[in-house]
Amino acid sequence: MKKNLFAYGFSLLFISIVIYIFLRSDYLILLSKISVFELIISMAIALVIFSVSGSITGLLTKEQYKTRLTFIDIVTLPLMMNFWSFIIPLKGGSVYSILFLKSKYKIKLVEGASMSLYTHMICFSLIGFFGLMYSFSQQYYFSLFTVLCLALLLNPFLIKNLIVILQKYIFCKKPPSQNIIKIINAFFSSYATLWKNTRLTLIVILLTIMRFAFRVVWYYWAVTVFEIQIELTTLITIALTMEMTRMIHVTPGNI
Repeated sequence: MKKNLFAYGFSLLFISIVIYIFLRSDYLILLSKISVFELIISMAIALVIFSVSGSITGLLTKEQYKTRLTFIDIVTLPLMMNFWSFIIPLKGGSVYSILFLKSKYKIKLVEGASMSLYTHMICFSLIGFFGLMYSFSQQYYFSLFTVLCLALLLNPFLIKNLIVILQKYIFCKKPPSQNIIKIINAFFSSYATLWKNTRLTLIVILLTIMRFAFRVVWYYWAVTVFEIQIELTTLITIALTMEMTRMIHVTPGNI
């Protein structure tokens, strides 16, 4: 009974927030400028983007932890993560995802956290790769932007070496409590296991690129509908920026 009341209360809160957001005058002005068909197309593309994100999570849980997510959860989990990123801007979506997988699918917190870090590092690497391509095309061979992109590209190796340093030097000299050591080692082990699965990593990379491509299509559709003149390279830059800010939420909705 208490669970039902909590679910109904949460649903009512969610609906109230959605109504409050969309009843604001600026949103109504935007919606009045587009047709129902254009809105449906935009929502369909957005749903594909969320579904790809959910598919990545579903693939990871299936391949690594032998747990199948339902189709409904694959579609709605990214939506709820996006919602919680508004409620708790600083990683609220990731926290919700980890707790959701723990409560419904019995996936350990350290495993959920390692999946989150793993997908983040892959996305950062792709952003660094595309950034380097742009940097070299503009002949920015020795610039701060190039160095930052290179650091993003190589972040999995940097994180791996950081883990080794923490385990061999920091924790050995100043070891925390045994329980904390067990949690940290379990997290590092789960994270490393994900990277060892080359086939899984390649599929996640392809799905991440697919999500990025659909995001560019979404933005292109939006500027076309509102008749805004923006170059394709600018749209790609915006999409890359949104992919990055999606992982490092600081303000609600990446404002």
